[in-house]
Amino acid sequence: MPLMQHLLGGLTAVLIYALLRRLGARCWLAALGAAPLLLDSYQIYLEQFVMAETVFTFLVVAAFVLLLWNDAPSPMMCAAVGVLLAGAALTRTVGMALLAAGLVYVAAAKLGTRRLACIAAAAVLVLGGYATWFDATHGRFALEAYRGYFLAGRVLPFADCRGIPVPPAEQPLCDLRPAPDRPISDWYVWNKGSPLRRLEVSSGTDRNAVAASFAGRVIRHQPLDYLRTIVGDVERYFGPRRTGPGDLAVEAWRFRTSFTPDG
Repeated sequence: MPLMQHLLGGLTAVLIYALLRRLGARCWLAALGAAPLLLDSYQIYLEQFVMAETVFTFLVVAAFVLLLWNDAPSPMMCAAVGVLLAGAALTRTVGMALLAAGLVYVAAAKLGTRRLACIAAAAVLVLGGYATWFDATHGRFALEAYRGYFLAGRVLPFADCRGIPVPPAEQPLCDLRPAPDRPISDWYVWNKGSPLRRLEVSSGTDRNAVAASFAGRVIRHQPLDYLRTIVGDVERYFGPRRTGPGDLAVEAWRFRTSFTPDG
């Protein structure tokens, strides 16, 4: 698997180089644009893990290469763009925003309703087909079953249960520690000791639904805190720094020349 991901990373760099040359960039500038995927130890280290980042990046880059290769991509190429961006959205849900960005680009560039429809129809076919399978397998027409977990994980670092009418089933999710003393969102979502992981629900109750209900209550009660969280995330992801407050140091994602066991 790591070998396949390294190959995908290299292919993604080739696609970026080819597109930049196609758009008129000089060789050295196109090489500079592709260099991070080939030379950045952070990127190469991520490719060693069985994670979605490498596949997601390849699907997104391939989609926009097809979209930008010609001034007016053919309807078939637009359909392929829709399939690739839908695949990216299934790989990482943030891909839904990139699907919207692709549609906005086609509309803004005035490429025609036919091309817009081809992208949208192909994406709907892929996403709808997956949701249909998900419904047949899990009894819910959706793309995933963890939205409640992730949403609760975003609000738990600042949630203040005082003044919120929290039902008994959701009260174990209330963290009584002061907000500055709480861990980051990832801890609440993935750590076995988090309230989300230790939540006990009655028979027939969906734990994910309980988490989603709790998160909705907190957001309605603390909308400004939630907005600050969103703004902070956007600033961090689009900022020049690799990591932000509460994240692992960037050194943790680099190849190490030495290793000191814990304890």
